[in-house]
Amino acid sequence: MKKLPVSILYGSVVITMALFFSGCQLFGPKNGEVSEEGSTIEVVPVTPSEEFAEVKESDVETVDLSQPKEETETNQSSLTGALRYYISEGKVLFSVAAGQDRLGTEDEEDENSSRLTVWVKGAQTAWQRVCDLTQDKGGLQCGGSLSEDQLPLEVGVVRGSGSPATGAVLLLQGRIPTSDSTESSESVKSAE
Repeated sequence: MKKLPVSILYGSVVITMALFFSGCQLFGPKNGEVSEEGSTIEVVPVTPSEEFAEVKESDVETVDLSQPKEETETNQSSLTGALRYYISEGKVLFSVAAGQDRLGTEDEEDENSSRLTVWVKGAQTAWQRVCDLTQDKGGLQCGGSLSEDQLPLEVGVVRGSGSPATGAVLLLQGRIPTSDSTESSESVKSAE
C-alpha cells in the first residue's frame, strides 16, 4: 500500500518537470532568433577627445550618420552626425559626434526628452544604451570601446532615453562593419 502514494508522487514530479521544460522551449527564442532581452555587448564608455588623441588620423575610419529612410518623412530633425572608429589589436574604439540642432521647444521643460542618447546593436543582440551625447570641444560627442569580435555593430542616436526596440525614433544611424569588410573596401579603393 505504501508504494502507491510514492509512485503517484514520483509520477507527478516527472509530469511537472516535463511540462516545465516544454514550456521553456515554447516561450524561449527559436533557432536563429534573438530573444527580447538579447545577449549584451560589453561597451566601455570613453571620452573621444582623450582616446582618439593617441591615434593617427589616417588610421581612423569615418562614416556619416544618416536618417533612417523610413523615418525621413516623419522626422524633420536637422541633426547631422558622424561615426568615427578605429580597429586595432582586437579592440574597437568608436565615437559619435552630432551637430547640435534645436534640442527642444520653449514649452518643453522635460530634460529627458531633449537628451540625445547613443544606442548600439550587434548581429545577435538587442539594442543597448551606451551613453548620452554631451557637449565637448567638437560639439555633442560620446564614445565607447568594445571587442572586435562583436562586429558588425549598428549605432543609433535617439532623442530621450527610450530604446529603438520599444519604438523610440532613430534620428541618426550608422554601421561599423567587420574588419574584414573594412579591409576589402580599402583594397577596392586602392585598386581604382
